[in-house]
Amino acid sequence: MRLRAAPKGTGWRLNGGPVVSARVADTFLATCLETPTGPVRTTEHLFAALAGLGVADVDLEVVGGEVPILDGSARPFCEAIRASGLARPGLPLRALPAPLRLPGVDAESLIELEPAEAFRLQVDARPPMPGSGRFVCTLAEFEAEVAPARTFGRLEDAERLRAAGRALGASLDNCVVFAADGGVLNPGGLRFADEPLRHKALDLLGDLARLGWLPAAVVRARGTGHAVHAALVARLAGA
Repeated sequence: MRLRAAPKGTGWRLNGGPVVSARVADTFLATCLETPTGPVRTTEHLFAALAGLGVADVDLEVVGGEVPILDGSARPFCEAIRASGLARPGLPLRALPAPLRLPGVDAESLIELEPAEAFRLQVDARPPMPGSGRFVCTLAEFEAEVAPARTFGRLEDAERLRAAGRALGASLDNCVVFAADGGVLNPGGLRFADEPLRHKALDLLGDLARLGWLPAAVVRARGTGHAVHAALVARLAGA
């Protein structure tokens, strides 16, 4: 993967095509976007880092069909963006004219937006997600409080996913793995007590940032995933 500075007003371009108009090809476990050179999977961690650091204009090149997973978080991307000098306040906010609510996959899941002066994320846990509670953050807190949170999964799901040809590169180096009893199999344990909640916030920010802007709103999510995020982005893009 390569990132290059782009002229002001360019926005985000992935493999030569504008991210804002890229078609979502798949949302199973990650967001996969169509690009001029073919589909690219797992864009959300990189996009969250770009949004969290305020990068408004950048040319992205991804070879191999998937953004590198690295350690399963957005922290390595943030470090690379900082080192490159690309980080600068710039991703615009847009006012939300009215509250917006989208149902999730069942009666217990939803995502809703309430107009506000700034952008804020709130993610609530729900079974069978590991952990409990609520996580709230602003963009200013992203790099320290959200970016280090790694993707996660359950050990019992590994065989099913691999049989489907997914998550073939998953390991304890790039994924928090929970045993059936809720224990963490990674030798170093969790980076945060509520690391899964924080990673959910990371994914949501990365998916929303495909708009090229963020809503001036409190975004509350419970039990949502990439498919619901894609539906929200389509709704906001058409507003």
